[in-house]
Amino acid sequence: PPEKRLELQHPLPRFLAYLRRSLVGAGYREVARPILETQFWNLNVLFMQKCHPVRSPKHLLAIDSVALPDEGPTFSAVERACQERFAREYQGAGTSGSRGWGDLEGFKHDQVVVRSHSTPVTVRQLATAQEYPVRVFGFSRCCRARPEKPEFLQMDVLVADEGLNVSTLLGAIRHVCLVMFPGAVDIRVQAN
Repeated sequence: PPEKRLELQHPLPRFLAYLRRSLVGAGYREVARPILETQFWNLNVLFMQKCHPVRSPKHLLAIDSVALPDEGPTFSAVERACQERFAREYQGAGTSGSRGWGDLEGFKHDQVVVRSHSTPVTVRQLATAQEYPVRVFGFSRCCRARPEKPEFLQMDVLVADEGLNVSTLLGAIRHVCLVMFPGAVDIRVQAN
């Protein structure tokens, strides 16, 4: 009979722990959040247009008659300021130069949804950053209303600082790839 070895861990958590240690060792900070988000953080702050497929009921799991717990007055003030800034951008009156979409119809900031991707977790850190550089990562459970893959794990890495360029990005990608494949001889990045 096959030998039972109970001390072995499943490969996925073992790989995530290895990757987590490597990113923390490279100066990144791990962030995590509950799986419920407001539509503002899940979609609106990422400037996803009204007709984006992820906003449809086929993809987005919205929860009615639920309110998330208050995160404190400091964060509420930051969130309101972000909502006001993005409302101006949506209307085409912001400072980014975007023409926006003309109105705010269809943007429900406070509607509670199940997180559909991991970016809201790291974007919150950028919105509340007191100083730069910001170097964060997170492994997040995400859900979409798709029968073939309703729940999945997604990793998101965010770096914000002055003077970043493509070389910085390529160096970060190289670091992560060498962590995942330590025996790799060379890592090449090719534009498609």
